[in-house]
Amino acid sequence: MSVHGPQHEERLASLLSGERDAADPDCARWLAECAPCRERWTALRGTCERLEQAAAERRAHLAELRSVKSAPGEERIAAALRRLAEEEPPAQARSVQRIDRGSRRWLLAFAAAAVLAGVWIAARFRDRAPVPERTWLGSERLRLIAPVGDVHSFERFEWSYDGAATSYTLRVFEARGAEPGARLIEKERLKETTWTPAAEDLAKLPRSIVWEVEALDDYRVVQASGRESASLSR
Repeated sequence: MSVHGPQHEERLASLLSGERDAADPDCARWLAECAPCRERWTALRGTCERLEQAAAERRAHLAELRSVKSAPGEERIAAALRRLAEEEPPAQARSVQRIDRGSRRWLLAFAAAAVLAGVWIAARFRDRAPVPERTWLGSERLRLIAPVGDVHSFERFEWSYDGAATSYTLRVFEARGAEPGARLIEKERLKETTWTPAAEDLAKLPRSIVWEVEALDDYRVVQASGRESASLSR
């Protein structure tokens, strides 16, 4: 029976990194002769197989997500992954004391990525609450009130929205019939459902305009949109 020495830990590290194969005759003989190495390799092999399975599942999920629009908060998940990848590995990963620090950090990053990706995907596709359907032109949820049709002035723009909006974007265009032409005014991050043009804004407006409003959430995602036309009465 061989003596378990420092070189055995190096062999274990080479097995974990894939540099050596446990099926090779030399490795098989060494594992058969060294009980501590054999027991440790059996335990670590199970951990590696679970990590590889998690990695394969993560790659499959990421491939699926390439066709899906980005979700709010992805940058926070990426930051969490980077932070966890720099932390020390748990006690189980430290059982092989002579595995270099880079290998241990790689294992932890691998596990952290699989766990967080799984949590995020589960929340996104399995347990997420139904997302309200977006409403667009002619929406009953977002109603443009004034100015609409023939009006005496453009001194006040007003709309209503019965959904949850963090801000609104207002755009005013030159009218080409009932369709928008050149953009004349754009006001972003409006908090109220009214907007009063300043004198310089009124000076930009022709007699006929098309205007639209977008309702946005915390992540600047459009929840609803509406458009109307108006003309100054002669």
